[in-house]
Amino acid sequence: MSADENLFIPEPEKKWRLGFWSLIATQFQGAFNDNGLKFFVIFLILGTNPTASQKDLLVFVIGNLFALPFLLFSMAGGYLADRYSKRSVAIVTKIFEVCAARCFSPCTRSRAVIRVWPMR
Repeated sequence: MSADENLFIPEPEKKWRLGFWSLIATQFQGAFNDNGLKFFVIFLILGTNPTASQKDLLVFVIGNLFALPFLLFSMAGGYLADRYSKRSVAIVTKIFEVCAARCFSPCTRSRAVIRVWPMR
């Protein structure tokens, strides 16, 4: 038995590993982007120098707003992933995320995000 025979991995095993690590990388990127955007919005709003009570309320509201889609769409995502190819569902979801980010990105270039919440 030569050393080359020990390094041979069957083709289905390679596909499984590639798919698994692709999923892990996609999940990491999604979580990183979600948390980055959440902290960006928190610091953007906290930059308006709100009072201590407003600051606590705003951080609470922002955290809940970012958690809300996970609560609302997890059942629908599970249903679609059971019914259709998980790969197709993941691709369509990522395309939707990119389109949504492009639609709302002009808000970050202006101060319109800050004017949404009235400060007194």
